[in-house]
Amino acid sequence: MNLILIPRRGFFDEDLLNLAEIINQRFFIATKNREIAIGKYGTRVIPDFSIYEILKSTINAFDNLFIIADEGWKDLYDTDTKTLIARFSVYPRKIFAISLAPILLAKSGFLSGKIATYNNKDFPEYEKLFMKYGVRLVDFPVFKHENIITCKGRETLPLIKKYL
Repeated sequence: MNLILIPRRGFFDEDLLNLAEIINQRFFIATKNREIAIGKYGTRVIPDFSIYEILKSTINAFDNLFIIADEGWKDLYDTDTKTLIARFSVYPRKIFAISLAPILLAKSGFLSGKIATYNNKDFPEYEKLFMKYGVRLVDFPVFKHENIITCKGRETLPLIKKYL
């Protein structure tokens, strides 16, 4: 089972729609406070859970965590989201960080000492932030380091299939 985490605003609609098609199996969507998420082009997403509801569960029923965020990564930079990511790291389960979601992982300490990729073509200003948090960047469409898979997004998203 898969969990897709999206911000309430600031995600690219196509990333979510393409991911739903790629994983082609049952998935659930979570946002902060179970609020409806609205993509950059107006796609409205009614979440199945809030992040807190998932944290209240004593069992982690999800095999994979997908985080989709462009500038919306800032909406997910909070204690509950960090705790949720930590839960996936401890077991370990696969964490897929798409587009600018690797920034969230870097600032939260989950990429410290690791190698990652992100959408550097459209957002080169974040490269210094990754260096600040001890992340080595590679210019690959998708990169796997241990249980964390980072992906540039949109055009490169289909390449994550081999990691499922």
